[in-house]
Amino acid sequence: MLEGSAAAMRSVIDALRKERVLGKTYVIFLSDNGYLLGEHRIAGKVLPYEESSRVPLVVRGPGVPKGQTISRLVATNDVAPTITELARARRKSPVDGRFLAPLWRSRQTAWRDALMVENDLGDPSIFPSYEAVRTDRYLYVEWSTGDRELYDTASDPYQMENLYDRADSALISSLAKRLKEIRTCSGRVSCQEAEEG
Repeated sequence: MLEGSAAAMRSVIDALRKERVLGKTYVIFLSDNGYLLGEHRIAGKVLPYEESSRVPLVVRGPGVPKGQTISRLVATNDVAPTITELARARRKSPVDGRFLAPLWRSRQTAWRDALMVENDLGDPSIFPSYEAVRTDRYLYVEWSTGDRELYDTASDPYQMENLYDRADSALISSLAKRLKEIRTCSGRVSCQEAEEG
């Protein structure tokens, strides 16, 4: 699968180079989801865990530093406003997400420190729906079944130890409040404020 993707990307880059437009073209490569292959004893996608929700996003183009890796919270809904801004196109209506270019232009850029991850699709008998908040350090999940999960991704990057039952109640309250703020925000300014705390 990855070999096919790499070959397809190479052919796009080669075609852009042949047409002599590679130097002024942005190429964005990403996936819409990851896939668990037995992690957490599950095979599937659309789950809140890192293997399912964290996917690569690679940008190449004018002004994008070569070889730079940025570890900030971004989402697939950031791609549309990024393409719109880079193309200098006019939007007819507001969109969710943020313009990503400030991240590669300056490491000092103010950015979100929380992101909502959710799934309300599919068969609840297989995977119940959930809403979760992902911060730079924590993943807090509220399942539709009433179950809760909390992981410290700094000390437990593979999310193997659910801390919910023994975590500090102030931390849980803070993350639950943050999830509610992001879930109920409306409009670009309100949602950016909720994501930035």
